[in-house]
Amino acid sequence: MLKIKNLSLTFGERAIFDDINMDVAEGEIVALLGPSGCGKTSILNIIAGFLSPSGGSVSTEIDCPGPRLGYMRQDHGLLPWLNAFDNATLAFRLDSERGTYDAQKVRNLFEKFDLGECIHSFPQQMSGGQRQRLALLRTLLGEPQLLLMDEPLGHLDAALRIELVHQVRGMIMELNAAAVIVTHQMDEAVLLAGRILVLGETPTRLIASEVPSGKARNFFSMAHAARQEDILSFIRGGA
Repeated sequence: MLKIKNLSLTFGERAIFDDINMDVAEGEIVALLGPSGCGKTSILNIIAGFLSPSGGSVSTEIDCPGPRLGYMRQDHGLLPWLNAFDNATLAFRLDSERGTYDAQKVRNLFEKFDLGECIHSFPQQMSGGQRQRLALLRTLLGEPQLLLMDEPLGHLDAALRIELVHQVRGMIMELNAAAVIVTHQMDEAVLLAGRILVLGETPTRLIASEVPSGKARNFFSMAHAARQEDILSFIRGGA
């Protein structure tokens, strides 16, 4: 579904990352984990076609950007003059290639993400966590084949993150989408992803690739804690 080969990015004389290689298969969830400023968001922007790399190539089996690409950005991208329902369904009204949406399905998703009471609220009337969940809902509603997510659960409290992480993983698996998720949270990476790519300090290179075990997906298990410690040691060793 997605193939990245020898990807590099330079701003002026500053090298952001170099020689990044990554394959993501259909139905696979890959997490990008690394320190702030290492270029994780830039990698997503290059995949989406919003930023040109300095070298290397990106190939996908879909047209990017397009209706089969879902991109959840850190800033949410919600329009303040539209209510939550209209924000969630805006892409369907702007792009005829997406077809029509099922209003009941949209309402069911609002309930699933604990946003039922906010369906007619405007973004400025919602909390930061509610806006985060609305952006997540909108991204998944389009049923993309390639899913890019930048800190999808970053502004949620711990209890809600634990609850939603399994819902999000389940929905991505149902879509059989290829997903690349950027996160700073080790627990989020372990719980969500089938594979974790650990990036080092700039100029960034891939320093480790980890596959969490099924036991590690239990937030309260010893395996989960051990996997986080393994990843932390990779980051420390590669910095």
